[in-house]
Amino acid sequence: AEAKKRAELEAQKSKEASQSATASSEATKANSLKESIPDGGKYAEAQDPLGEATKMVKQMQRYAPNQVQSHLCALEVYSRKKRYLLLLQAIKRTLKLASSASPPPPEVHYHSILLGKALKEEKDIHPTVVKIINLETEDMPQIPKSSDDLAAFNDSYLKANLASLRHRTVAAKCRVLLGQGAEKAYEAIHEGKFAECAMDLGASVEAFAFVKTLKLPVDKIEAMRKTLHENFSLTPDFKEAAKELEASTEAGAKS
Repeated sequence: AEAKKRAELEAQKSKEASQSATASSEATKANSLKESIPDGGKYAEAQDPLGEATKMVKQMQRYAPNQVQSHLCALEVYSRKKRYLLLLQAIKRTLKLASSASPPPPEVHYHSILLGKALKEEKDIHPTVVKIINLETEDMPQIPKSSDDLAAFNDSYLKANLASLRHRTVAAKCRVLLGQGAEKAYEAIHEGKFAECAMDLGASVEAFAFVKTLKLPVDKIEAMRKTLHENFSLTPDFKEAAKELEASTEAGAKS
């Protein structure tokens, strides 16, 4: 009886020790996960935000190379840093992940136009860099060549993707990037059978927010708002009255 009692006591101690170790392991995992989540406030206050963003992008590309978002973040960072070889690398990696079932996101087109514009206009890019990019993109129809007219290249992209509001919006942003003005940008989004193009809520909110940054007559923005409101009647972004819209666009123009 004494031996049995001793064995039960040892078993109880072993069980408690195991539970304690499991709890400690879970706590360690929770702390590790918490530490791995980027602190937005920390990055916003950093003296070199792009430097910190570059470190994060490198980690994303290393540990999540098969996630498109890793390379989309790289597009944003390297375009801002004017690291054009790395920008091209991010474009190529994004395209490599694309398929017929999952076509490349429209952000690739915007950064391809941005890259083409930089090669044409920026005089301080080393000739070797230009040569490498030209060689690397010879067989890439998604990227404009040095001899291409960028506006025409963008128009072809728009024409091929009129059924998608996300793609229309990116083509409109490219028109602004190329200096074609607010009216041409608005046309890219709203012309033709606008009401019939595929417009999920996220794409619609993004498109309308972009249009409101353009210096356009209020009636044009109001026409777009009404169309979007018909599709998403409960979305606050599309419920603005004309007067409120006018006030918000005037404030945006002044800023």
